[in-house]
Amino acid sequence: MQVVVVDDQVLGDATYPSTEPLGIAFLQSLFGENTKWKQTSSTGKFRGIYAYLNGKYREDLNVFVRPQPYNSWVYNVVTNDWEPPIPFPSDGETYQWEENGTFWKQTQSRA
Repeated sequence: MQVVVVDDQVLGDATYPSTEPLGIAFLQSLFGENTKWKQTSSTGKFRGIYAYLNGKYREDLNVFVRPQPYNSWVYNVVTNDWEPPIPFPSDGETYQWEENGTFWKQTQSRA
């Protein structure tokens, strides 16, 4: 995936979704007619998160997503993010995910 910023002057006064075909036409004139483009939102108003290098586009959901952090984590279509199989502890302590054994390992105590 490549992220290319299209200057607002190319898009005029249009707003999403009417800006997408304008941006696609502009980028295809630069990179070739057979290239595929999707507009992204820096504010997350559409297509989930802002697209970035090494990110993924889920065509089935029409959103950009972060890479899966661990094999055991599952994608939540409502929050548009990966979630661990066990919720993060809410006791105020510091934890990190331990994939071998799939649990939250305490890394530091508040005391």
